[in-house]
Amino acid sequence: MQENINTRLYKLTQPYQADYHCPDRDARRLLLNPDTQFANRQKDTEDTIKRIMTPNGKEGLHEQIAYLAQIEKHIRGIAPQHRDHVIHAFLSFALGIYLQHEYFHLSFDSLQWKISALFHDIAYPAEVASTNFLMDIQNKLNNMRKRLHVRTRPDVVFEIVPKNLARLENGDSFDFIQSCLEKWELEVDAKAEYNACVSSGKVCHGMLSALILLYAIDMLYESHNSYGDIAEYPLSVFGEGYISWDRRYFTQKIVPACSAIFIHNLDKKHFIRKKILRERAPLAFMLKLVDTLQEWDRPLKNMPQGYPSKEFGVKIEGDKLFFGAPTDIITKIVPDMASFFAEADVEDIQIVPMRPDLYA
Repeated sequence: MQENINTRLYKLTQPYQADYHCPDRDARRLLLNPDTQFANRQKDTEDTIKRIMTPNGKEGLHEQIAYLAQIEKHIRGIAPQHRDHVIHAFLSFALGIYLQHEYFHLSFDSLQWKISALFHDIAYPAEVASTNFLMDIQNKLNNMRKRLHVRTRPDVVFEIVPKNLARLENGDSFDFIQSCLEKWELEVDAKAEYNACVSSGKVCHGMLSALILLYAIDMLYESHNSYGDIAEYPLSVFGEGYISWDRRYFTQKIVPACSAIFIHNLDKKHFIRKKILRERAPLAFMLKLVDTLQEWDRPLKNMPQGYPSKEFGVKIEGDKLFFGAPTDIITKIVPDMASFFAEADVEDIQIVPMRPDLYA
């Protein structure tokens, strides 16, 4: 078997699979022996995510991943520039497990990482609908108006405006997220940014993914524990073991996971003065980092299979983390990291041209 970053991640994350309820057979299939048919590989990933989430009583969330896979299968025929976000979710998840346990040791738990990594792109279909279809129609109509010198009407703007999505059992999603962003010392006004995006006729899949997840998980809490007490409820799927639906966990753990998703796709202009800090905003830092690094096995318009996994590698040497990648990917990764992270937080991360010892 040829060594590549996927085979390396399998070996490096194997000791931690149980902590994340990731069956070894699934990790082996996705990382060591992935199906050569991309659609089958996405389906395997979807099934794996369902199994990973089941012990937390949140297996229903995988339906969002299933829908994302279905949409992306059709998108590639008409918009080949759009990349995979399903397999990307699992590979980001695996990379994050390795970095967390072997290098960073940041303050978040396994469920928080499962939510952040596996579901950060679930609203991507809505962004595609906006940018590729509605935006095209909008621009064509507005350009036609200008060519005809029609001045009696304003520009057409298509808006995707979800109603009641931010309404939770005990509050408003934007208030929860804003509180988290302020703790992270970020200069982002969650509601204002969302409204600005909507009014421009655009969709930010990061913001929308966070709102969808927070709404869905809040319904699970309301269903299992409508009184907000700290009782534990049996997990019938396994016949033993318990899930706590304590509302304090929702506020302290679920909200930060969704907040990390909310900001992961924001433009770098929001982080000019205040960066995503490694210790202050650990989940947001890890999600943005792995989302930036995970560039292999993602189909591109001019590269149907994407960059091969053999062209990437990762290794810890002393107090440094080395990540190997193709030169053109390095020219993208390095400026992105400088834009979103404080220099002191990433000075120990070395992005280098791929070399064989990064498999060792």
